[in-house]
Amino acid sequence: MGLEAMFFGRHDGPEDNLRLQRREEEWIQFPSYEALGSDAKILMHKLKNSYVDPDDFSFDIMDNDPIFQNDKSMDTFNAKERAEVFIPWLEDYSSCYATDQLFILFGMDFHY
Repeated sequence: MGLEAMFFGRHDGPEDNLRLQRREEEWIQFPSYEALGSDAKILMHKLKNSYVDPDDFSFDIMDNDPIFQNDKSMDTFNAKERAEVFIPWLEDYSSCYATDQLFILFGMDFHY
């Protein structure tokens, strides 16, 4: 078929709420099962945060979020502090997925 995965940011509100509760924001879709059989399948992945970057992690020059500085030789080194902010966000984000494989976007429409 040629299409292995589809990532998208929005779908029907009631369905989205149900999928969030059930941790089903990713699933396998079998298009035209009768015609193509079980070999034709597509991984569907609904982005929990739509196309928006993580809170406090926008790297656009127009935003004021702190940069992630991981060079220990610099006075502005803040990797530990930024990781402490990012980990709770990541734990919340991962709560609606059954797997531990996450797709996180750093950027969004009209940024970068």
